[in-house]
Amino acid sequence: TIEVEGERVSSTRLRQVLADGDLGCAEALLGRPFAITGRVMHGQKLGRQLGAPTANVQLKRRNTPLSGVFVVTLEVEGNVFMRPTVESDGQPHLEVHLLDYQGDLYGRLVQVTFHRKLRDEQRFASLEALKTAIDADIAAARDYWRASSLMTSQD
Repeated sequence: TIEVEGERVSSTRLRQVLADGDLGCAEALLGRPFAITGRVMHGQKLGRQLGAPTANVQLKRRNTPLSGVFVVTLEVEGNVFMRPTVESDGQPHLEVHLLDYQGDLYGRLVQVTFHRKLRDEQRFASLEALKTAIDADIAAARDYWRASSLMTSQD
């Protein structure tokens, strides 16, 4: 049995802290940030229409404890990207908006590492409202990376 901060580490506990969006606790339990690996597949291409194209990462498990909008790194050739959400259109996947990235990732195996939860997943009344929320998410992710790089450069 392994304990962290006096509590037993278990898959049940890990799923619960992930469902709660407590990525710091998940990292403490795992000894590393939580990550998901999958292959990039074709999606609905709605992100392109909204000015925020996404890489759709197929999940092997139907039930994932994560839900919402997160700041992440996507590992493929060392680039840093943001914004997955878990969809429920019958085939669970992550939609990852790639900050300042242009290229083709279809069929590539990628690893998505979660760093911070920005907000819960929600439905929007219109595409315009969705676009406004996505723009705010992108700004929040840029702020996160800017603050992270400032903290790193001060060390």
